[in-house]
Amino acid sequence: MTKYYKDTNGKPFQDATDAVIEKCKLVEIDKSSFDAIVTELNTPTDAEVLAQEVAKKEAYLVSTDWIVIKINEVAITGGDTSDLLEKYSDELSARVEAREFINANEV
Repeated sequence: MTKYYKDTNGKPFQDATDAVIEKCKLVEIDKSSFDAIVTELNTPTDAEVLAQEVAKKEAYLVSTDWIVIKINEVAITGGDTSDLLEKYSDELSARVEAREFINANEV
């Protein structure tokens, strides 16, 4: 039969040996308490979720920087950028949205 424990810091343990129980001062708990602790430990906070979204947006910007560079190279050499602006309009709009999201949520 599986036994569930937590230490004085609330860290969960399962089927601990007597030596571990004594060393870590474990207290036996029921399965639902154990499951609640594990769920809480594995559920990201709102701040962590937001940081992940910011990181995704930053990665998108990095992955599409080449588009901006390509358009700027054409522009600084006096070329016509209208075809490129049309071709990459979706990506450029998504970059604006990503930048706005990052600026609004960066810590």
